[in-house]
Amino acid sequence: MFETLSMTLGLDIGPRAVSVWLGLALGIAFGALAFLTRFCLRRALVGPAPERAPARGVWALALAVAILGTQIAVAAGWVDFAAHRFHAASLPLVLIVAGGLLFGAGAVLARGCITRLTVLTGGGNLRALTGLLVFAVTAHATLQGLLMPLRTSLGALTVTPPAVSLGDLPGGPWVWSGLLVAALLLVALRSGAGRGALFGAAALGALVPAAWVATGFVLFDEFDPIALEGLSFTAPWAETLFWSMAASLTAPGFGTGLNFLATLQAWRAARIPGTLRFTSFEAYPMPLADLQRALSVYPDLPAEVLTGTGTVAPHLPGPDFDLTIVEGDARQSLAQWQGLADAWYLDGFSPAKNPELWQADLLERVGAHTAPGGSFATYTAAGDVRRALQTAGFAVERVPGYGRKRHMSRGWRA
Repeated sequence: MFETLSMTLGLDIGPRAVSVWLGLALGIAFGALAFLTRFCLRRALVGPAPERAPARGVWALALAVAILGTQIAVAAGWVDFAAHRFHAASLPLVLIVAGGLLFGAGAVLARGCITRLTVLTGGGNLRALTGLLVFAVTAHATLQGLLMPLRTSLGALTVTPPAVSLGDLPGGPWVWSGLLVAALLLVALRSGAGRGALFGAAALGALVPAAWVATGFVLFDEFDPIALEGLSFTAPWAETLFWSMAASLTAPGFGTGLNFLATLQAWRAARIPGTLRFTSFEAYPMPLADLQRALSVYPDLPAEVLTGTGTVAPHLPGPDFDLTIVEGDARQSLAQWQGLADAWYLDGFSPAKNPELWQADLLERVGAHTAPGGSFATYTAAGDVRRALQTAGFAVERVPGYGRKRHMSRGWRA
């Protein structure tokens, strides 16, 4: 969809850059509407007694519009949740219950959930900003840091429910969605909330399917895939904190430089301050002329930064990046490397066709050269590779892939 749209509109930027502006627009709209409607589930449940019913009405109407809009998007074929984590066959019940209780208790003690704290921070509330920073640190520790082993251990305790979505229940998604929406509308209409607040709540709820459609349909691109996402706060705040401090990525092969250029493009689009440090291990550097010719089919990538004599220079500093290419077989050169990576691109060819780059001892070295909280991502979901990465110290997840790839792997080192 995005390729057709960009050609029609004559856009000169990629989907990832557009996603930044889209996220900014959705964030501003959400912040303004949440501020005007005082959108907050905590206020609806344990706020001052006179405010609870109107707050419940605002929350209920926003949820009703979100459910209805999402079902319309699915029915229209704009969004497909079949491979999304929300449709996983196994349900980590212990993790959900524990997380829900902690989130609820934290929202009450902080006098606002993360949504409300974000909105208040935008209005200059220093107490909310302090709470937000504590939240981001804890979220990062849970997703990628010290608390990650506990999270993954609890996540392994799963149950398999008879149905994973409303579509699996008798009557299908529209019957159950209709019942939920009707009940929520009844709560909203009987809440006593003003018309302005309810109108704002409806607009706020519409942002949820707008985000699904934007990421899953409008920005869909085979080359530069955007993950299907709605509105979220936890992972974005944790990742913002991480990437504001960490900026070192490593790949075991440079090839045409596609990973580096796509990363640099995303780095610039995200307006991340500081320097992107990218290290790659390459046994057979490609001639620069061949490399530029291969990259000519991706005119939106900043290929002009790749310079050198014959091949790309082994050390190439730039205004916002520092590229190092270590020449030689990664099986030997990685053992001599003195650095620690914040993230790894494990993009070797299929383990069946190129087993040398997937040997357990090489992956062990990858783990040893990964900073605490560092991550990896790879298109392969082979069981031998995932087990070797676990042995190397990573918590490994098999997740839906992009494009025609059904599954991929990612993980973090505690």
